[in-house]
Amino acid sequence: MHIRQALESDAAAIARIFNHAIETGIASWLPEPVSVSNRLNWIRTHAAFVAEEDGVVLGFAGFGPWKTSPAYRFTVEDSVYIGPEAAGKGVGFALMSTLIDVARSDGYRRMVASIEAGNEASIALHRKCGFEPIGIMPGVGEKWGRELDLSVWMKRLTDL
Repeated sequence: MHIRQALESDAAAIARIFNHAIETGIASWLPEPVSVSNRLNWIRTHAAFVAEEDGVVLGFAGFGPWKTSPAYRFTVEDSVYIGPEAAGKGVGFALMSTLIDVARSDGYRRMVASIEAGNEASIALHRKCGFEPIGIMPGVGEKWGRELDLSVWMKRLTDL
């Protein structure tokens, strides 16, 4: 397995992985699958990476602005999704390590993660990568008629 920058040609594979998460769980709160063009736009607007093995995309991750105000220009928010066939194989850790290294070298100071509070796999991954819990926002989301709690995590990338 190796990690590389996502290419526009990865949009279909990224959409497949993301749509699986949308359709089968609450890692993403989106109610409907996304199009390949949606993921193409995501690749173009984020620092995006894929984990690949033998030409197959196993997972993807990226970061982008946390908020649009210039006051938050040194803070980014991460996103990481792993295909079901790659779960538990270290793909998430490899992708997150790359995101952290790139964000740090690009001069960002903080990385934020917004995680559904019951998503134990994502929480464990972020904890392993040095993120700390900031707080819980109860009932701020909804999917499939169920209220969802948002767990907010943060990693310091610099001492500033």
